[in-house]
Amino acid sequence: MITAVFTENNDYAQVYGVWQWDYGQELRIQGLNLPAAVEIHFALQETGGEAVTRVGVTQDGITTVPIPDSMLEGAGSSKDYQIYAWVYLADQVSGETIKRIKIQVRARPMPEAFEAPEDGEIFRQAIEAVNEAAKRAEDAGKEAVSSAGEAREAATQAGKHLETVQGLADQAEINADTVAQDKQAVAGMLSQVQQAASEAALSAEAAKLSETAAGKAQEGAEAAEDGARQYAADTEADRQEVASARQAVQQMREDVAADKSEVEQTAAGFVDTARQAVSDVNAAGKAQVDAIKTAGQGASNAVETAKTTAVQAVTAEGDKQVQRVQEAAAGVEADREQINQNKADIAGLAEDMADLAPGIKITAAGTDISIKDAAEGRELRGLRVFGRAEQGENPSPDNPQEIEIVGGTGNIEVAIQGKNLLRGRLYHAKYSSGIGFIYNDDEMVLPYAPSKENDGIGYIVPCEPGKRYTFSVSNPNKNAAVGISEYKTFEDAKNHQNAIGYRTVALPETSYTSKSQGVLLCVLAAKWTDGNTSLHECTVSELLQLELGSNVTAYEHPKTLQSITLQTPNGLPGIPVTSGGNYTDANGQQWVCDEIDLEREKYIERRWQKVFDGSEDWRIYSSSRFKGYMIDGILPFSDSRRAGFCNMFTVSENTEIIESIWLGVGNSILYTVSNRFYDESLEDKGLANWKAFLAENPMKVMTYLDTPIERGLAPEEIAAYKALRTYSPTTVVSNDAGCHMETTYTADTKTYIDNKFAALNKTILDAVGGT
Repeated sequence: MITAVFTENNDYAQVYGVWQWDYGQELRIQGLNLPAAVEIHFALQETGGEAVTRVGVTQDGITTVPIPDSMLEGAGSSKDYQIYAWVYLADQVSGETIKRIKIQVRARPMPEAFEAPEDGEIFRQAIEAVNEAAKRAEDAGKEAVSSAGEAREAATQAGKHLETVQGLADQAEINADTVAQDKQAVAGMLSQVQQAASEAALSAEAAKLSETAAGKAQEGAEAAEDGARQYAADTEADRQEVASARQAVQQMREDVAADKSEVEQTAAGFVDTARQAVSDVNAAGKAQVDAIKTAGQGASNAVETAKTTAVQAVTAEGDKQVQRVQEAAAGVEADREQINQNKADIAGLAEDMADLAPGIKITAAGTDISIKDAAEGRELRGLRVFGRAEQGENPSPDNPQEIEIVGGTGNIEVAIQGKNLLRGRLYHAKYSSGIGFIYNDDEMVLPYAPSKENDGIGYIVPCEPGKRYTFSVSNPNKNAAVGISEYKTFEDAKNHQNAIGYRTVALPETSYTSKSQGVLLCVLAAKWTDGNTSLHECTVSELLQLELGSNVTAYEHPKTLQSITLQTPNGLPGIPVTSGGNYTDANGQQWVCDEIDLEREKYIERRWQKVFDGSEDWRIYSSSRFKGYMIDGILPFSDSRRAGFCNMFTVSENTEIIESIWLGVGNSILYTVSNRFYDESLEDKGLANWKAFLAENPMKVMTYLDTPIERGLAPEEIAAYKALRTYSPTTVVSNDAGCHMETTYTADTKTYIDNKFAALNKTILDAVGGT
């Protein structure tokens, strides 16, 4: 057993003491106030892939969880490795990763005839989990009965409010704090509120609870102001909300013409008291809401019944109020501008109510992130863009290799779009020798019936080097075939001989890996036979789709491209390291890099770089094994052979005798060892020659800082980020620099739950050998 201890304000812990090929090991977690049962996710990589879930049990403040035996096998690794664990708090409406643990595993040879017992236990654990779930369901059923009774009591109380409303309805026209709209505005408002309640009742998130409370609130919607104020006195927060609402109402009254004031005062009283009552009942009903959250489906059905009865009663009473407003407004012409404003206010209120629901937050990562369960039209909850640098092999003074930094053009563009990348206009396209090209600039209008097999239509789409694209047609007409051709520019695409890569127009689907940051021409035409026989008609019923990846998936309509341009005047660099990186890519390589954190509105700089031109205070370095030159105290840290880049030398992390540089040897000195300019026959050992060489050929060195430097992002970058929205069912996040990214988004509740159940069913079936 090993123990991870968390101290205050520490989100990360590292533990030791585990050997490869152990089994039955447990991880204890101390210092966290975790629930009685909590998910712990285990993986051999820090990002990408899938994690194995185990349930930890908390007793006396200590959580104990079994480490998956498969992780202790380490995929047969012959080197020390790490197991990563994440503490994951989840309920019916949200899931959140709160802590991270790294377990250092020491490698050793596999024992003879080794067989871990864990796999045989999976089914037993599944049975225990089902039994526990059944018990919880039984307890929830009992609680549901109690909650349903509380709900009925709430409905009875609401009925009493209706009686009060009936008695005071005649006073609505002289309510001192009311402001109104005409017949159409009130009727529209009532319809909008009822619709919002209906839609909210269908949500699996906490919005359903808020709408249920709103339905109860309608029962007292037309209560007199004195009654509303009596309720408001129960909570200070509700009084503040009422005051704010009345101030808005007063402003509206001043803007409306004097000859309409009587009607406007009467109708707005309906709105004001409704909103006040919503807040009052929300506060008064908190106990019922909390019970409903845990009671299960039975309680939900009971509350739904109570809500339906209450809404029907409110609707009947609302009709009476509408009738009174209609009578008072009989001689007044509708103020259309006011109606439109009221509709906009109601729409905004509905959107605000939707935002009250706590969503399920998911984090995804990659260079191209394809999200399959995002909620429609929701803001991103986090977006981080990580840097990277690359270099050619074997740099030397006579063969320097420049350090290539992503974002070196001065900016990085991040795009958010749907799965289907085809947008914009159609072009008249043809193909020659199977290679598609633009025949002319005429915009095509469908349907189009060509007279030749190689005649058709095409889309132009920007591409990124090294990305895999798949082009397909669903519901194809007879003889349909598609192809992809790559060109450097749009103008180049007008001649097939300019193509730098292609996939022949031959089949209803094809995949292609791009070579440059150019354009793809995606062509739909007929499959070639003799040029005239197998003709193909292009129609709107044929569904064309270009998507990332190698597989054809279900068709989705193209979505509007959203983008944000991030300023990187010095690029966005990153250093590959063996440990201690701030992110790990899909290949398992760790990086210490600059990053842009848009949720925190920060640029985080970790790079240190310097250009050496011979003017520095270089000194001779000589030991029994190594000869060269050094500079004292030039590094902003003390380390032993830190990783980095140099345009003229390999940055060595060991004591191999090669021409290289060392970034510290337990100090802050930069060394060049086995330096070709070192000459024992010279009095200064060649130091003057070395400095003269640097004056003509500056040496560039880049590594990373111990403590990062943060600065704020530009206001336009922050505004552009906050304007981004997710698409359903698929959201694709990409960038034009090949940067690794990490984004947090709000999942669609139904899709998320369906996926979880599907994964659980598969796990159980796999464990018992089912299908």
